[in-house]
Amino acid sequence: MYHHWNEVPHRFGLFGVNQEVRPQYFVFQLLGQLGNRRLRAACDAPDLRVLAGRREDGATGVVIVNCDRTASADRVTNVRFAGLTPGRRSLVVYRIDRERSWCSHALEVRPTERREVDVRERFTFQVYTPADSVSLVVLES
Repeated sequence: MYHHWNEVPHRFGLFGVNQEVRPQYFVFQLLGQLGNRRLRAACDAPDLRVLAGRREDGATGVVIVNCDRTASADRVTNVRFAGLTPGRRSLVVYRIDRERSWCSHALEVRPTERREVDVRERFTFQVYTPADSVSLVVLES
């Protein structure tokens, strides 16, 4: 045990050796903002993974993971929602990437984009998803 705790610090987990927060801590935060009700989601791109959900307050969101083990690339991703109630919404994007858009003291992810949109039953938009990133896009009432 001496070797493991003193000579080879562990580099896994939500916090680092000096109690610094690691990016994976915020992935759980994004998943929590997605809500409890899972929605059907599909993606044709092999380097993207998606998970969609709806919160109890009616907000609909999607988590997009852009990761390819051999060659991740920055991309603009087209996202389409269906079955929405038409009206004005706030589109909010949170992202975990090299830019570190979070507050280490408050332990929260900061929005990287926020804009007002007018949605119909089907709504399509584009979102920037850098290589090796996790993004949450939420349509809030």
